[in-house]
Amino acid sequence: VVAAAVVLVAIFVAISTIVIFAPVGRTFADWLTYVHAVERLLAGVPIYPPEQLSGPYVLVNVTLFGYAYPPSSVPLFIPFASYPVGLVAWLTLNVGALVTGLYAILQHELGRVRPVEFAIVLFGLAFLRGFAEGVAFGNASVGVAGLLAWCWVLGRGRTGVGVLAALGGTIKLVPGTAVFWATRETFPRVLLTVVAVGGLLVLVTLPLVGIQSWLDYVEALSYS
Repeated sequence: VVAAAVVLVAIFVAISTIVIFAPVGRTFADWLTYVHAVERLLAGVPIYPPEQLSGPYVLVNVTLFGYAYPPSSVPLFIPFASYPVGLVAWLTLNVGALVTGLYAILQHELGRVRPVEFAIVLFGLAFLRGFAEGVAFGNASVGVAGLLAWCWVLGRGRTGVGVLAALGGTIKLVPGTAVFWATRETFPRVLLTVVAVGGLLVLVTLPLVGIQSWLDYVEALSYS
């Protein structure tokens, strides 16, 4: 009963945040930014608009029409670019990755998880500003946090950590630092996994995004 009540509280907080941001046009703004990047890719126009290539800018000012992540991430968003199915799938994937990651951490540290223990974690999550706003904006950071949680569960130096670091680094650069979640002995193996998986994602998506998009990305990143 306690666990169910906390889940309802978490849902209420997330929905309330969505409603609060609706009047100012911020609801699912980050998801829409990803969708618009997909639309530009499929239309054959540059992923990064002129506003990001003409001089210094602030990232928040290019929300909805700009793009802040590597070109190889855009094709990964294609399955989530529709409304409402794609949006629901995107939110489910991100929240699911985080919640299951938190549950896995508890199980890893305690051996077994009782409903009340998990309810305490969810209650804290419900009132964590980054979670509620991440859901309201449809931001990838919610799912990335889940990837980092799973890295902890997998343990330092595991091959799976390299896979998750590469995937997270493809979507956002910072999660790629999970490559350092390794011992001195296992670091070369994890680094090799990151390079292999990341390189594969770049090669597979290159025919779709093109080399020019990577040049644009470096330039846009330098101006941000």
